[in-house]
Amino acid sequence: MTLHVLHAGDGYSYLTRQVATADRMRERGQELTDYYTANGTPPGRWHGAGLEALSEISPVSGTVSEEQMKALFGEGRHPNTDQMLEAGADLKETALGRKFPEFKNEIPLVEEYNATLREMAEEGHTLDKASTSEAWRALADKHYRAKFGHQPPTERELLSWAAAQRSNVRQPVAGMDLVFTPQKSVSTLWALADTDTRREIERIHRECVNDSLAWIEREAAFTRRGDRSERQIDTHGLIVAQFDHYDTRAGDPNLHTHCAVSNKVLGVDGKWSALDGAALHKHAVAASQRYNAAIVDRLRREMGVAFEARYPRRDRQPVWEVAGIDQALCRAFSSRRQMVEARRDELLAEYRARHGRAPTQAVQYALLQQATLDTREGKQESRSLADHQSTWRRLAARHLGSEAAVDAMVHAALNPELQDDRVREMIPAVRQMDAVEVESARVIEAVSDARATWTHAHVRAVVETQLTNVAFASPADRDDAVSAVVDHALGRGSVALSTPDTLEAPAALRRDSDGLSVLERHGELLHTSTAMLDAEQLVTDAAQTPVPVFTTGEQLREVIAEQESATGRSLNPGQRALAEHFCLSGQLVAAGVGPAGTGKTTSMKAVAAAWRASGRQVIALAPSAVAAETLGEEIGAEARTLASLTYQWRGKMKDMGYAARTLPLTIEPGAMLLLDEAAMASTKDVAALVEIARERGAVVRMVGDPAQLDAVESGGLMRLVASETNAPELTDVVRFGDDTPQARASIGIRSGEPDALQFHADHGWVHGGAREEMIAAAVEDHFADVDAGRDGIVLASTTATVRELNTQIQNRHRDTGTAATRRLVDLADDLTAGRGDIVVTRTNNGSLRTKGGKRPGSRVQNGDRWRVEKVGQDGSLTVRHLQHRGRVTLDADYVAVCTELGYAATIHRAQGITVDVSRTVVDEATNRRGLYVALSRGRAENHAYAVTDSPLDVETEKPHLAPAVDDRLTTARGVLEAALARDDGHTTATEQLREALSAADDPDRMAAGYAAARDLLVRDYTTHLVATMTATEVPAAETAPLRSAVDKALARGVDVAAAITQWHHEVEAPDDPIASATGWLSGYEVDTDTDLGQLAPLPSRHPGMDTELADYATAALTEHTKLTHTPPEEDLDAVDAELDPFAASHRAAQRQGPFDANPFDVDPFGSQPGSSEPEPDGPTHHEAPVPGREPSQGPEL
Repeated sequence: MTLHVLHAGDGYSYLTRQVATADRMRERGQELTDYYTANGTPPGRWHGAGLEALSEISPVSGTVSEEQMKALFGEGRHPNTDQMLEAGADLKETALGRKFPEFKNEIPLVEEYNATLREMAEEGHTLDKASTSEAWRALADKHYRAKFGHQPPTERELLSWAAAQRSNVRQPVAGMDLVFTPQKSVSTLWALADTDTRREIERIHRECVNDSLAWIEREAAFTRRGDRSERQIDTHGLIVAQFDHYDTRAGDPNLHTHCAVSNKVLGVDGKWSALDGAALHKHAVAASQRYNAAIVDRLRREMGVAFEARYPRRDRQPVWEVAGIDQALCRAFSSRRQMVEARRDELLAEYRARHGRAPTQAVQYALLQQATLDTREGKQESRSLADHQSTWRRLAARHLGSEAAVDAMVHAALNPELQDDRVREMIPAVRQMDAVEVESARVIEAVSDARATWTHAHVRAVVETQLTNVAFASPADRDDAVSAVVDHALGRGSVALSTPDTLEAPAALRRDSDGLSVLERHGELLHTSTAMLDAEQLVTDAAQTPVPVFTTGEQLREVIAEQESATGRSLNPGQRALAEHFCLSGQLVAAGVGPAGTGKTTSMKAVAAAWRASGRQVIALAPSAVAAETLGEEIGAEARTLASLTYQWRGKMKDMGYAARTLPLTIEPGAMLLLDEAAMASTKDVAALVEIARERGAVVRMVGDPAQLDAVESGGLMRLVASETNAPELTDVVRFGDDTPQARASIGIRSGEPDALQFHADHGWVHGGAREEMIAAAVEDHFADVDAGRDGIVLASTTATVRELNTQIQNRHRDTGTAATRRLVDLADDLTAGRGDIVVTRTNNGSLRTKGGKRPGSRVQNGDRWRVEKVGQDGSLTVRHLQHRGRVTLDADYVAVCTELGYAATIHRAQGITVDVSRTVVDEATNRRGLYVALSRGRAENHAYAVTDSPLDVETEKPHLAPAVDDRLTTARGVLEAALARDDGHTTATEQLREALSAADDPDRMAAGYAAARDLLVRDYTTHLVATMTATEVPAAETAPLRSAVDKALARGVDVAAAITQWHHEVEAPDDPIASATGWLSGYEVDTDTDLGQLAPLPSRHPGMDTELADYATAALTEHTKLTHTPPEEDLDAVDAELDPFAASHRAAQRQGPFDANPFDVDPFGSQPGSSEPEPDGPTHHEAPVPGREPSQGPEL
């Protein structure tokens, strides 16, 4: 399932004129029913529990009409607005809460340009193309400089930014488009099967869609209340318009359903308002996994279809595809998409060449439509589903060899027992569900591998995936099983990181759906496990555990002197401090922070030499084999991947014959386990390493940079240890030599300072433009580096962009003959390689050993780069290592599964690499950590190629276009600044727990509870007042002014009860008592010393009021006062003197200087004395349960 925002306006028209008719625009005047009859694509249908709320106004069901879509999604009104108005209803009766907001869309550049044109016309100037373009260019330059503070780096960037300003029109959100799509093999089976089979698949698909929508209604259909939208309340469900869709824009088979979810929902308080979109977004992945698992379950049980797990990439979750459906045929059905993409890119390039700027999204969409038309064969009128199926079967017969072969494949897919042995061997046996606690333990293991904390949606998604291949008797049985595992995993298997409630929320402030306070977001409560807290506590405790294992200062000084004499370079003060900390601290665990290029390896050489000089062992460790081997070579120590020790120790290699708590090598007492790139190590692995060290009498030394890339799995531990132990940090950047400005810029980028980017801009290292242009420019410039003899690397954040870079670089080599094409082999990334190509191996393999070179006998490792010297007829590759020059033959299976093209690399793989020049394609997937790593790889130059314009995906539809864009992203500098602002590193469970506990004493949290209660009490008090004024029931909307007047009067300190009593006595029989009382209160003056900074008072108690709610509000006000009230200093001194004269004098001294939250240097979480880390606010509850991006490829063994 994918999720797109639908905007108001004419976005709805796509759903009636296109989606409901399979992407073919309906002729003017042609009725939808006529088109359906002719073409076989059904019209939309209404769905959702929210229809019942609509029906209380006017019934809605059945087929979706164009008028209904216009009313609901275009105007935010009842779908039957036209019918209601014709029946005599007032327009107000059709409103569903507030109307969609109207944005003024005042754009300074456009407004000044229009004013300039008016002045030119008044002065008699000819407004031809040349004069208006000149005026637009001059004003664009003026506004650009005013906004960004510098001149445009290129003319193209200026014009692209200006064009984006012109089209930057905000539109309100009308709803969400949820698109449910089954696996490609399911669509292929559906497309080629007979009518009965096709209808069965459609039925199952629709039932699975409706099942997921029902789950979304239970878990994510909320709305907000309160001045700051702080209260989340239940609704009566969603209003959904469903449209079945049978093919892609390119005409390939693609069964899917668009579910247009209206942004209008009815709250349980009887008010229509906007759907809480944040809740829906946070549950989208879990809803998608529910649909994916359900369709596998139902097709298997109800139609006998078998499924096999296929891995689009070995580091991704499997996709369950129909066994027996030819995957090459599935790919062939996507060939027209590739043709459309190619033509789209051509049209985009032509546009940029003609206009000198990037096209807006609207123009891109038009070009995409043109590309679709240009690549169609012959005249393409609207076609029926039968016509489509005829075409699809013809293409399938061409691919498989005959119509009979197509029928045989379909028959075998529906009868898996008839498939040949090879196919049957690939089909995993459907397993039975294990005990709930066993399944739950697997879920917690999986989810905690990925993150330190998790939510209900995270667990639900993992459970749905984990139980995909389990047999169930019915959908209900499956749903019950999933819920049981989720409940167990979040209950007994997890620890909730909840904030202790000082006051229990009353019934009026609790949701019926989950029983939680309306101030808590449903599903957002974080959980962790006792094992995760234990692991973090183990490491932080070890960092403050003294051990009698250290060198002497004299030994270290002698080693440093020898090293400086041998190299002619002195260690700087930071490098010396780090070496002293590692050698002399006498702690079980010690950490040191080394930002990029600060020379931590130089310091580690001294550490290792001093440790060996004391007669002890040093073992070099790192998360990746390449990093471990590099460190080992630099310091002269045995090198291992971290996982090669910890996986065996943790019992994760039992299937390979290795017992838990055993090791593949001997670790001597007093050994130093030196872990490089420690911030990239998972929490579980670091904790296991500390366990190993403690048991074997060794010590752990961690060096890394928490500001660089995080662990692929759960992490954040390096930052926690470093902060709690006041770990030394290297500050002098030495990588750039005498280039001090670049060194300062590098540290600035590390800290997220936008001004630090100016250095790169001033040196011409910042480039901006369309995605394909930036990829091409990075490749072109890289070849210039090669020609100049400079060592360089080309980087990107995602594997998709790396694939594009690899393809273009390879094509250049093939054009020049440096890469041969006579014999090619298929690689794991769906690319090919021949003699002369550079490939990268992606899995460690100890059975593949090199011959010759500098390190004969080296094993093949993840991240090793090789040049192909020979392509075997069996698909093997004989390759030579680019660094140590060793030679090895990679067998065909390893090549097909574990080898990729290796010209370019992801930023994640580049951490630890140093070259002359780095060139990085930066886009919306790049964050601060990635940008910092990328812009610090090069000794001489570090270039950024910022993508300011990405082509629309072929399947993008008009209502999915963003009507307003962040104008920063239209400039290269803006793209880089946006990357700097994305700092989404791991946070440990310990830190999250501390934050949750400290929130218990947060006065703002107490104030929010008070405000929520007071709001309801004011509403009820207003109702009470109205009852004293008139016996007639008055609609809530008509009492709103009075409620507002009561609220404001209370805030001014007015005794509203007394004021209303006075009104009763002084105003005789008003025509409109409510309006009269409203005016009376609004003008009521009172002499009061009410502090405007205090919380507004509560209304008076009255008969029939909610006493539980009133008591809660009173208690909340009292607690808030306690938390915010500061006694006079003389009172504090007096109290202190009575309690303890020493404490009195100490606290008095504190009040004279900076406040010390921990005067006795005692950290309940275990910080060593002298730590500069402040304590968390509020109670620590130490005795409580705290006993303790490239997608994951798994740790390297």
